[in-house]
Amino acid sequence: MLQEVDSLANEARSFLPEHPKEALKPYARLKELCISLRRLQTPADDAAGHLVTHVEQRANILWSEMKQVMVDNFEDILKKTNWPTATEAPTEAWTASFQRLLELQTPEILNAPAREPMVLLPMACLTKPFVQQFRYHFMGTKASNTKLHPAYFLQWVVELVESREDYLIDNVGPILMSHFGSTIASNRSYNDPVAAFITALLPVVRERVNTLLVSISNDPSVLSSFMVSLMKFDEDIRLKFNYDGGNSKKGWKGLTREVLDKWFLRWLEVEKDFALMRYKSIIKSDDNSGIDYDSTGPNTTKAT
Repeated sequence: MLQEVDSLANEARSFLPEHPKEALKPYARLKELCISLRRLQTPADDAAGHLVTHVEQRANILWSEMKQVMVDNFEDILKKTNWPTATEAPTEAWTASFQRLLELQTPEILNAPAREPMVLLPMACLTKPFVQQFRYHFMGTKASNTKLHPAYFLQWVVELVESREDYLIDNVGPILMSHFGSTIASNRSYNDPVAAFITALLPVVRERVNTLLVSISNDPSVLSSFMVSLMKFDEDIRLKFNYDGGNSKKGWKGLTREVLDKWFLRWLEVEKDFALMRYKSIIKSDDNSGIDYDSTGPNTTKAT
């Protein structure tokens, strides 16, 4: 059995990067072997634990190696085409490598849970330089990473997607529609190039949002302002790019919904304290009984 495992792994590697569909066949047999061993182990009083673990580890390592080979091939092509500054149409090699990455990942996508869309491997390659820029500017020691304007990185992401929207629609859209059109036509996160691009960017944005909230949770004014900016970001992503997070019925829940599961009570406390502080400052002011003649239109009672 160990010899068979080695043989299947070597056979899968031999087809890459040119024939990912063929590489999936020995990999699938190896996965079936993993499942079979695990199924047989339970009635056998968990026998052969080392063997079962070894085969599962080899299958996981092989999958990681297969993806890395294909990703490296596409990234080499991207470098030759001067991505991300390139604006001209992709070369045939670019398109072929993009398609091969999709072929490799499609079985994984079809078997994945429907809760959240997966990041497409070729889109992860396309967004990699932007993710590196994001980390450099907003997760390091640069002046752009400041608590005074914490929402700046959200606007940066929206403007980035806007700047790449036409290129993605023209050059990536036809490839995705051709590949996914008949299989998961209802999922925009896979067949819409802009949605796929956003999906690939969101993990690093989510990471930054979570770390930022920890650092500003004791700064009421900054936290209050940031939550408003985060809600605006969610709406911009939904409305400007018609992003639904892969859920065509309910739509994308947004990053705000995710963080409020943890931070709602703290945010509510901040807003209540801020409102109470503002109320007390108005009551204590010397002109609190002055009539605000500009507060309403004609023929209505004026407020103080």
